[in-house]
Amino acid sequence: MAVVIPSCLKGRRLSKKYNQDLLSHNLNRLARFGANISDAHSCFIFLPKLWLLNFSSYHFTVYQPLLATDHQKIPGNPADTLVLAGFHSLSNSVVIDAEISSEDGLIGWVAAQRKPLQVSSFERDSRTLGVYSEHQNLKSFLAIPIPLSYDLSGSSLRKSPHANGLYGAISCDSRKSYAFSKLQTKLIEDLAEQISYSLRIHEKSCSEVSQEVRWEEFEQKSVALISALGSDSVEALRLRIDNFDQLEKVQGLSRAVSAVASFYRLIQQALPPHYPVIQIMNGDIIFLTDNMMSSYYENKIRAIGSHLRDGSDALSFSCFRSGAGLGDSPVATLKKLLTATLESGGKLALLGLKEAGQGARIF
Repeated sequence: MAVVIPSCLKGRRLSKKYNQDLLSHNLNRLARFGANISDAHSCFIFLPKLWLLNFSSYHFTVYQPLLATDHQKIPGNPADTLVLAGFHSLSNSVVIDAEISSEDGLIGWVAAQRKPLQVSSFERDSRTLGVYSEHQNLKSFLAIPIPLSYDLSGSSLRKSPHANGLYGAISCDSRKSYAFSKLQTKLIEDLAEQISYSLRIHEKSCSEVSQEVRWEEFEQKSVALISALGSDSVEALRLRIDNFDQLEKVQGLSRAVSAVASFYRLIQQALPPHYPVIQIMNGDIIFLTDNMMSSYYENKIRAIGSHLRDGSDALSFSCFRSGAGLGDSPVATLKKLLTATLESGGKLALLGLKEAGQGARIF
């Protein structure tokens, strides 16, 4: 008998290949639209390799701690490599697996500098763009950065002072000189924003899938731990970050999320591998432990939080502990522990559940 997944933990079950194919299809469709509205010979959409790696493994919580290094260049850093993720072209010479360094070429420059670029009289060999295997006799070139991070208001970080996230690029080229008018340039800029929002939807979709996968692992480990120790010897601890809003205000959303994600990974490393731990949709972290060791691990995690600083601010969190008592089966014990810890601290509303006084059913 399995524990029913709480509504705050549920996600749609979509395969990794389905999401990757859907992403590729949508990006190719948007590239075709970009080529049509600009009357371009080709339209290419490049995304950071790091973003695509995270997409493949369903890790959308953070773009790795290395991004919080004030954009210092790190050899081999996938954040500095752009991959051709979608395109539409009249040419048969497109390098479909093209990768471009942000330190090289016009497309890499646009993503690295986060600035648009238009070359009305393109006089270079087309192969210098890194996407063609043969010269195309191009006369015009246009590229626009694609922001892949957002502030809390939903505005792209291209307009935010905390622009420390990842950037891709959309480029269009033509065999006509001075091919791209001001109107067409504005339309491609708007398309870059639309691509950015579409990618954010994909992130959300796949993070929900990842949540369900993590829940199944959490459930299995929880039942095994309760079976081994006994229902009266296990406690559930829920950690709630108290100062996330302040961190976001000072450091920006990307760094604040990075700090919380690093905190979660360090908790996973600090706990024994057979202890179940999960981060739920509202950001709280829940784990089960031997009740004789609860205080030890709570103090250990507090030490981690105090040392995990982003600038001058340390993570501050509240801890809620719940026990189940004697006589329950492992499944019933897990249900009781999670019910108690989700109700503690007055967080039901933030978890998307009805208030307990209105007869909330968590399972």
